[in-house]
Amino acid sequence: MKYDIFEIPDPKHPGKKIQHLRIVGANRMSKDAFLKFMHDRTTFTPGTITAVLQGLSEVLAWSLADGYTIGIDGLGSFSLQIQKNDRTEVEDLTDIHAMSVDVKGVTFQPSKSFMTEISRKAKFMRADHDVKSVKWKDGELEQVIRDYLASHKTMTRYDFQHYAQLSASTATRKIKKFVESGLIVNVGTPYSPIYSLA
Repeated sequence: MKYDIFEIPDPKHPGKKIQHLRIVGANRMSKDAFLKFMHDRTTFTPGTITAVLQGLSEVLAWSLADGYTIGIDGLGSFSLQIQKNDRTEVEDLTDIHAMSVDVKGVTFQPSKSFMTEISRKAKFMRADHDVKSVKWKDGELEQVIRDYLASHKTMTRYDFQHYAQLSASTATRKIKKFVESGLIVNVGTPYSPIYSLA
């Protein structure tokens, strides 16, 4: 894995920065590549693996929606995060009602054995090139998005990140801004967003 060193402003000490490490240049493994990777290391067929993963996804969704925290030995636990929705304007959360609560996300807490296994197998090297975001003006990035979607019709955050040569955090922030401005719209799901021109 390649990593690089990034700096962010230190909120506790204005004018100073905090250094942190981040994995860079990681490629997303496709579904087919993942199935082949798992098939080559187990006795399961790709069809069986697909069925198990789909079943796991459905059972996790049902269980989390019922308020359960799900623990899977050797992997970790999944729990639901909630928040007040944007349609409700209250200053004190004790004033909200059930219709004002939305799902915010899912938290995954890896097990100790899972983290030990990853740590045992992980190998690192410093990235040999500058991976920080290209500096774009918003107008230029808007044209980048229009150019990409003119030939691809839809775009993921990953597509945008690599096409515009941005870091993952910058790409996420810019996409949110362009969604709010009405340039693009999510035509996927909240958890698997896919964007097209609005």
